[in-house]
Amino acid sequence: MWGQHWLASKQLANDLVALIDLRDGDRAIEIGPGTGLLTTALLDRGVHVTAIEVDPRCADHLEAELGDRRLDVIRGDIRRIDADQLPWQSRPVHVVGNLPYNLSGPILRWTAANRTRIKDAHFMLQKEVADRITATEGSRVYGALSVQMQWQFEVDILKRLSPGAFRPPPKVRSAFLRLRPLERAAQPLGANRLVRAGFAQRRKTVQRALAAAGWHKEDVSAALAKLDIRPDARAEMLSPAEWTALAGLVELPE
Repeated sequence: MWGQHWLASKQLANDLVALIDLRDGDRAIEIGPGTGLLTTALLDRGVHVTAIEVDPRCADHLEAELGDRRLDVIRGDIRRIDADQLPWQSRPVHVVGNLPYNLSGPILRWTAANRTRIKDAHFMLQKEVADRITATEGSRVYGALSVQMQWQFEVDILKRLSPGAFRPPPKVRSAFLRLRPLERAAQPLGANRLVRAGFAQRRKTVQRALAAAGWHKEDVSAALAKLDIRPDARAEMLSPAEWTALAGLVELPE
């Protein structure tokens, strides 16, 4: 119903959890635990898990099979749960999830919104999305999502998986992605809007794309010159740091 593909084996779940820097007594919020393989692997490492599960059948299964361990089950949709009501601790927590691929966007935005409370996040995602998040300037898949996530996180793909690693097998390959919040996120006022506009028309130069979205062409031209960026540069040629600098030099259009 929710478009999830469960991990096919306990060994795979253990291998994935072994990639997370965990200590006995750590706390984790798991999004979409499903059948509980990742949950079990986390509990086996001495982690206290708060599992957020929207499917009542899976929630019942988790409570019946693992309820006597350090597990709390919250029934609901992470997108509709008040984040302030979750059991955040005085120290940042781990966030883990084998995400429904059609919900990866909202959950990534939720993670970004709560990044100051998070030690790290480890998500199973569609490989295409993970590749976009980790792409660097000049890459064919580098885009607004790459810049926006790298402003806030150190991003790494830890493992790539074939469809056979899941039940039922998805039609796409998957990747296990790690997000580590940066201490000082580089995201000036209006930066997201600027980046979205810059990548909206990838065949145009940054100068032309932003002018079409309402920025003053002369201001953008002057900012690019000040940053020593070529006037014919396209969006995919600018690094996240250069997008940050550009956002700090041009005013938002009315």
